[in-house]
Amino acid sequence: MGGKRRYPADPTHPDFPHGTLHGYNFYGCRCDRCRTAVARAKKRSQYRRDMGRIGPTDLVDATAALAKIRTLAERYSYVQIGRMTGLSGRYVGQIVTGDHVPAKMTAAKVRSIMAAEDPDRDDRYVPLSLYAQRVYSLCAMGYPIAWIAEQLGVANISVLYDTGKHRTQGRVFLTTFQPLDALYQRIGHIPAERHPAHAFKSHAISIAKTAARKRGYHPPLCYDDYGNLIPGSVRNETLEARMAARDRLARERLDVLRRTLRAEESANIIANRTGLHIKKVERIRKEAGLRFKSVTVRSALDDAAVAKLVVRPECRERAAEILSILDEYETDPLADPFELARRLGLMHADRYDFDRAAKDVA
Repeated sequence: MGGKRRYPADPTHPDFPHGTLHGYNFYGCRCDRCRTAVARAKKRSQYRRDMGRIGPTDLVDATAALAKIRTLAERYSYVQIGRMTGLSGRYVGQIVTGDHVPAKMTAAKVRSIMAAEDPDRDDRYVPLSLYAQRVYSLCAMGYPIAWIAEQLGVANISVLYDTGKHRTQGRVFLTTFQPLDALYQRIGHIPAERHPAHAFKSHAISIAKTAARKRGYHPPLCYDDYGNLIPGSVRNETLEARMAARDRLARERLDVLRRTLRAEESANIIANRTGLHIKKVERIRKEAGLRFKSVTVRSALDDAAVAKLVVRPECRERAAEILSILDEYETDPLADPFELARRLGLMHADRYDFDRAAKDVA
């Protein structure tokens, strides 16, 4: 059982191999179909001879070609090498394993092997991390991934996914990267909300920005041309908002102390003019180390007796220290109100210490 299939010798049999060289050469059939097959084979052979692909004078030394195949076999499969060189994977395997080591090959085959381009050549690929940076930086500007894919003419950004999971390790063809880079250079400085030709829904913009933020990407202005993060370019909006709130609280405390010592205003008047609760005004003055006592003085207008709060004698040095810091606050427009408040012994809680977080972002 098994073995080569044997065709019937009768040309009239329905299984006879008409239209093949086998039928013409081995069974002697001279029908139109078999003669056409022979003519086609001769024409094809003549064409290959004319192109230098076959013939006894076409054989050249194969040492260099075999060495290149073995070099490629250290990194690639036989099938991949076959696609690079135009050979079959089986033939490549025979050469690598030593089952078939030809001393000579046709010149065309050697040329095909030597002209094979190494897929690791740097000028043909870019890192997938750079591709991902371009995509998610656009997302950080509010552009949805689906819209980016539509602009690139693809169904989705499939190179960023491996069995459905996000990845950034690998590489992509330069020809795949170039359209994305052109889009990145064209709209990377324009937020999605101000895109001139497309109105994005606020919900889609929010989803895109969230996707970029979760993966740690920032707007294009934070990166150089090679996808490297520029030091000091990343804005932490949450941290900036907390620092602004901290500075506002520091100015609030300095203003209470200024009104207390400069204008000699009572806690009730300060509360009415600043909008703060009177208990908060009293707490700020107490935290600053000020203590007061009530004294009766004569009014300059009607000579009536009025009550007035003055700093206790034991707190006068502390009041002088506060006034010197207030002088610095009022004369230096670049003075940091939070640092001045810290020098006064205020706002020492850990929740106000953002220096470590700022250094981490930088």
